[in-house]
Formats: sequence, C-alpha cells, structure tokens
Amino acid sequence: MDDILVTSNDHNFIATLISQLQLEFAIKDLGQLIYFLGIEATRNSSGLHLRQTRYIIDLLDRMQLTGIRLYRAPCGSGFKLSKFNGDSIPDPSEYRQTVGALQYVTLTCPDIAYSMNQLCQHM
Repeated sequence: MDDILVTSNDHNFIATLISQLQLEFAIKDLGQLIYFLGIEATRNSSGLHLRQTRYIIDLLDRMQLTGIRLYRAPCGSGFKLSKFNGDSIPDPSEYRQTVGALQYVTLTCPDIAYSMNQLCQHM
C-alpha cells in the first residue's frame, strides 16, 4: 500500500483528519517528516527547510565521485550522437539510474537547474 504524507501548520486539522481517516482505513502515524523522496526536511522557528544534500552525496558516493576537484572543461556543441557509432555499454541500467537521479535533482531543485542552464549558455 502507498504511503500518504499529510502536512499542515494547523495541528488541529491534522489530528481531525487522521481521526476521520482511521474510521475508514488502517493507518499509522509515522511522526515528524525527516526524509521523503530524497528530500531532507528540518523544521525550526522560521519554518520548514527542504534540502537534497544527503541525496546528492549518496549519488556522488554511488558514482565514486566523492572528493573529486572541480575543473572547467569545454563543452562542445553541434555533436550528433548515434546509437550506431561507438562502443555499447554492457549494462546500461547504471547509466539510466544515474541520468534519472540527475534529472530528479535538477527538476526538484530549481537553483541547480538555473545554474546549469547559465553555465551552458556561457560556454
């Protein structure tokens, strides 16, 4: 069964909603939101703060890119890729997972998408 996340600033609303849902469904309260879909959530007096630091670090670890130094590399334009040229990847699942994870980060983190877009425009 799928997990459903209920969040609100109104604690009475949440308590009432959970009580009503318990009448119809078998549910359990998982407590405070900490980590969901690769996004860490921390709450303090100024509000709810979301970040993906842990998700990105886990991704870098998985790809063995932790600790590498940044360098500026020219990005060529006008290249045409073809599935008929070059060597095939024996197991493309790791590549697909990595590309999917990078797409997820850029789609859920607009500041990263904006920075990458700016970088590519200036190259």
